Amino acid sequence: MKTDIAVAGVITLITLLALGVFLTTGSEEYSRNNYGWNGTSEFFALTDHRHTHDIADVSALSAHNDSLLLIIAPVDPYTGPEAALIREYVMAGNTLLIADEGGAGNAILEGIGSSMRIQPGLLGSIDRAYNDTYVAVTTPDSDHPLVRNITSLVMDRSLTISGGEPLLRSGIMGWIDTDGNHRISSDESFGRRVVMAREEMGGEVILLADASIFINSMLDVGDEWGNRELVRRLVAYRPTLLVEQLVSMTAVPEGPGRLVHHLRNSPDLQVILILLMLTLPAWILLRQPAFLKSRDEMSEEDAESPPACTGQERPGNDSARQTRDDPGGRR
Repeated sequence: MKTDIAVAGVITLITLLALGVFLTTGSEEYSRNNYGWNGTSEFFALTDHRHTHDIADVSALSAHNDSLLLIIAPVDPYTGPEAALIREYVMAGNTLLIADEGGAGNAILEGIGSSMRIQPGLLGSIDRAYNDTYVAVTTPDSDHPLVRNITSLVMDRSLTISGGEPLLRSGIMGWIDTDGNHRISSDESFGRRVVMAREEMGGEVILLADASIFINSMLDVGDEWGNRELVRRLVAYRPTLLVEQLVSMTAVPEGPGRLVHHLRNSPDLQVILILLMLTLPAWILLRQPAFLKSRDEMSEEDAESPPACTGQERPGNDSARQTRDDPGGRR
């Protein structure tokens, strides 16, 4: 009985671990484990683990050539030495792409010597995808391979960019909504506002003023918009894609969340886990042959076994038995 419980417990534990790994989701914005509208699970599903690597230490950039470093929604600046390493990475002929919507990317741009900047104020537009001032339709303004032949894209609460060579712009009825009232005001003006730009610095720096283009809901806006196509091109733009995990909101969590991430994103570890699920219970059962016997076999063995001797009978037992058989006490 104890063996039954032990084996069942081990099998249950392994099963729960596997379910936890493959069914666990997160709710953090931009999390790759978040399958909701504001997660990035669909973006990471588009990447190829053989050519995509997480970068949590910028000193590792020196080992990569002909690659693209992607920083999605940065929340903190780099230190001076870290910024210098990123600048060296770009000057070596690589590509840096920053997708920023909070303005934290400006410190990174300044640290590497770029002239581009994110400007404050949300982009409003009469040319919108839905009944929302800030869901602006944008179109390519360049023959750059990332945007070439894409008809239009949708931005959600995008900022705007100064400096660099424009790649994407809003329509002519776009404006920077500095007062946040969702409509054009007397001190605001219409114009084609830049939301994506590039700058050559030995390699290439690309700036996108809307990080939300990577979240699930923005990748699923519909086939009439080129959001998913742009992201596909970004993933394949260079032979190697490096996803920054130091200041980005997509950074892998610490603790159990990191273990779940590695298991879910490593086919080799998944194979090992599946083999454990199949072989460990079998090994335990083979180590306990009695567990494999049926209950009927166990009962038959018990019936054939002689009763255990519990010791000598107490004196007087024979007399008591005689008395019960012969109440009259005949001798």
